[in-house]
Amino acid sequence: MSQEDVLIHNVSPSGNVEAIVQQDGRSIYMYLRGSDDLKGFGLRPVWVRNLLPAPETFSREDAANGVPPLLPKRFCAHPEGGELPDGRNLRIVWLEECDSAALTEMGEILAIVPGWSGEEGFHGYARDCNGDTPVAWALPANTAADSIVARVEQAREYWSDWDSDRVWTPFQKEALGSIEQEFGEVSEYFSIDGKKWPPRFMVQVDGAETTWLLTGGMCLRPMPRVEMYVSQFKESRRIELGAAVPHADKHLVDVYQRWMAGLSGLPWDNCTWLGDGHTVPVPATESSAGTFSKIRFQFSDEPRFALPAFRGDPVRRLWMTPDFT
Repeated sequence: MSQEDVLIHNVSPSGNVEAIVQQDGRSIYMYLRGSDDLKGFGLRPVWVRNLLPAPETFSREDAANGVPPLLPKRFCAHPEGGELPDGRNLRIVWLEECDSAALTEMGEILAIVPGWSGEEGFHGYARDCNGDTPVAWALPANTAADSIVARVEQAREYWSDWDSDRVWTPFQKEALGSIEQEFGEVSEYFSIDGKKWPPRFMVQVDGAETTWLLTGGMCLRPMPRVEMYVSQFKESRRIELGAAVPHADKHLVDVYQRWMAGLSGLPWDNCTWLGDGHTVPVPATESSAGTFSKIRFQFSDEPRFALPAFRGDPVRRLWMTPDFT
């Protein structure tokens, strides 16, 4: 790949996925590529445009030689071939999960590689594709609030709000106010984002018998891939973590602090999600109730904790509990 062939290149705000739009004189493709330590993501391509006249069918020779195929005529909105766009007019719009992206030209969507790209032969959507093909599907006409097209527009607004500092400062104030109203005065405040976007914190609230550990800032991004497993995905895609630890067990409090800080970035670092009943392994740890080597995550209404909604989505607190099984 020569530098001249790349029309635009951009890295996700999470830093572990890159978008590349490349032309080879025949066609234009958009690729999302995961970093080496992002297991299972791989390379996710979607056709964007033919630059040459469209063939009648997909070329077996191109497929055999690993050449990005031209889209056949009956699926192509420009069967005589489209123009090579000016890279200065192209933009990559990352969806809020940061594992999906859209390509736009002068503000108009050309292609989208969503989080479910690579599943069951599907790669992505393209404006200039007129059907469902092995290299692209037609861009959906649906503009409902949870449609992929609407989510691109919502993402543009989201990044604009970050640029204007309309996200973190009001969120932090509201989140801390909610915590203190429910649990009492914050004893300690820790920054747990490693000085990387987005900001995240963990607070400790010392009760008479229980030390509460609570995150703030995870919900600023919806978790990747939730919609692939949960039908009402908006109910589960924004979370904060919490843990209730016996106040007298100082060692266990310290251990939970480390675990919580590390887990607060796990969904986006690994393009995955955390939900009710999920478990993660931990080093064998002693507690007053016994030894455990797994943490289980559970949604619970007790203690009741009214987390403020964020961008129209409910935010749920996922409690970390020892798993003795």
